[in-house]
This record gives sequence, C-alpha cells and structure tokens, in this order.
Amino acid sequence: MGTTQSITTMTTVQLAEWEWPENPRFLMCTPLSHAGAAFFTPVIVKGGELIVLTKFDPAEVLRVIEEQKITATMLVPSMIYALMDHPDSKTRDLSSLETVYYGASAMNPVR
Repeated sequence: MGTTQSITTMTTVQLAEWEWPENPRFLMCTPLSHAGAAFFTPVIVKGGELIVLTKFDPAEVLRVIEEQKITATMLVPSMIYALMDHPDSKTRDLSSLETVYYGASAMNPVR
C-alpha cells in the first residue's frame, strides 16, 4: 500500500540516488500498475514532463523518443532488446535519450 510517507521516502531516495537528466522528458510505456508509476512523482518534482503510451510498441517508442526528444524512460530488458533489434533503431535520432532505467530481470552482458 502506498502511504504518503512511503511515497515521500521513495521519491526522496530516487532523487538523491538515481541519475536524472537536467530537464526530464520521461517516456512511460510500462504498466502504470507496476513499477512505471514510481516515476511520476520524481519527474514532476524535477519539473519534468511525462509522455505516457498506452502500450509498448517498439516502432512507436522509437518514434516518440525522436519526435518528443525524450531524455529518460524505464524499460524491462525484453523491451530494450526489442528496441535494439527493431530496424527503426538504426534510422531514428535517439540522441536525446540520456537515461534508461531498467529492472525485472538481468541484462545479457553480451548484448
């Protein structure tokens, strides 16, 4: 259960310990019922913007990163692999993306 105190504590830790872009433009494409929602409060506290997609579609995510100049997002490894393997990853300008938070499983160090 997310109490006011637990949300405040989590946000304080996220802001103090995690690397954040100076002006976050955060793309949310993971379920809001899970870890994705944990990024709402710190992004707002930093004065950032949230762009929320209703589902994960690699082509759409790559398009939004380019067009909206996304600086940060949260993904699970299978999403990262899907983006890396998508043909649009070679042609889209993803240079604005500074930070990718990930979790839920280990990453393959070879990839």
